[in-house]
Amino acid sequence: SLFFFLMIRRPPRSTQSRSSAASDVYKRQDIIEPKFDVQFEKLNVLDRNHFRQIGINFKPTCIIHLAAILSAKGEQDIDFAIKLNNESFKIALDLSVELNSQIFVPSTIGVFGPTSPKVMTPNETVLIPHTIYGVTKVYMELLGNYYNNKFGVDFRSIRYPGTISPGLPGGGTTDYAVDIFHSAIKTKFYSCFLRSDTRMPMMYIDDLIEGTVQFLETDNSKLKSRVYNMSGFSFTPEEIAAEIQKYIQDFKIDYKPDFRQAIADSWPHSIDDTKAKQDWDWNPKVNFELMTQIMLQKTGEMYKIPEEGAAKIDLNSVSYTHLRAHETPEHLVCRLLLEKKKTTTELTVVTSIKLGNYSREL
Repeated sequence: SLFFFLMIRRPPRSTQSRSSAASDVYKRQDIIEPKFDVQFEKLNVLDRNHFRQIGINFKPTCIIHLAAILSAKGEQDIDFAIKLNNESFKIALDLSVELNSQIFVPSTIGVFGPTSPKVMTPNETVLIPHTIYGVTKVYMELLGNYYNNKFGVDFRSIRYPGTISPGLPGGGTTDYAVDIFHSAIKTKFYSCFLRSDTRMPMMYIDDLIEGTVQFLETDNSKLKSRVYNMSGFSFTPEEIAAEIQKYIQDFKIDYKPDFRQAIADSWPHSIDDTKAKQDWDWNPKVNFELMTQIMLQKTGEMYKIPEEGAAKIDLNSVSYTHLRAHETPEHLVCRLLLEKKKTTTELTVVTSIKLGNYSREL
């Protein structure tokens, strides 16, 4: 069996009391109590003793360590980004040695910098990032590789591009590509913090989940690297705005670049993920156009009570591709089913996740 040992961020530093700060975290949906039948533990990931005790209690075969401060937020609190990103990873890595468990930690296109190739950035290239987030992730990649060579730890990581999902933005530079859909649905206007021609690699969340599970389940002997590039498609704010306007004709956008523009300028325009496709058969299924259709529909469903001036979406003329992922009885299943209804704007997206006897509808 494959057990997922999930980490989430601790409450942020605050001048408020601990309970008040934690309450703010809940309001921001940073820490969410699960609504399905699974054991759930709250953890300050910088507390080595508590971290270790939970590991000993659960004895996970795989540690998936997600705790991190992202690019834009990291530049606002450099010291805390270093502390949280680096120290919590070291604690998780030491625990993986003790438990002889696999460990997966997400990396990022933020490990690349201005001296890295911009177009089709290869898996092996110069890593001199210009953000503290990128610096901490380079440290993570190097230390994970070291532990693999020194102690035989099954360390794995994927350099994720911007990830697009119907949820709320989480503080990253690529998050404009999520926020723009919320603004399009609610007000039909978006003010973008990047230039109109800023091209960055992205992917849709369902592809990310399916690809990650596929990577984790790949036999260790087939992997020629511990860290892999992964991507779906690339676009600019201007291009995504134009795609949205196919369905919301009066949607408007303006551009007011801020400090995040410099971050985006240091990152690749596109990613070469050939090694992932060769070594573990990575194959994204959702393209740019389909992602836009899904996001408009799913984001629209989040706002059940239409606000005055809220957008009406017409997807009636769109044709969809039927997508179905590989499925086995033992392994986690990620199924993406897209079907066009004969009535207006009915797009059904079903994602099933199964793990042993555990299943979840997302």
